[in-house]
Amino acid sequence: MWRALGLAVVASCSFVFTGSPQPTAPAELPVCTTSRAPIVGDAIAAVPAFVVAGFAVDTDARVALELGMPALAIGAAFVAATLYGLHATAACRDAIDDRLLALMRDADAGRCEPVIAFAKTLLDRDPVMLRAVLANPSFERCFSATAE
Repeated sequence: MWRALGLAVVASCSFVFTGSPQPTAPAELPVCTTSRAPIVGDAIAAVPAFVVAGFAVDTDARVALELGMPALAIGAAFVAATLYGLHATAACRDAIDDRLLALMRDADAGRCEPVIAFAKTLLDRDPVMLRAVLANPSFERCFSATAE
């Protein structure tokens, strides 16, 4: 049973592919996972384990113990991975939102240096996000002020 549980924990996508945001420099976005794909994979993987556990409980005690308990443990491990993944991706999205909100406050207050430094880091790391920043009216005044 412990091997099956260990395999489920190691094989679960959320534990492998999601992570909470790490501290970053003020001019950078947190590097973390916002995708919910690993979470969906773990949630789907839990279903067959719980189905097997449900069928095993309806048989004799030996089968329920040898098959049902490991299946239940595997399903629980995938549910735990799903919950971990939900927590990690929510923390990542919150950290990104907080960073962008702080930059918008800087731009609205006329402090354009952090916004420009942030845009410079996006130029290399995430050009798609840079386009979104440049199109935002709050950030626009920082870039038009530097062009004059």
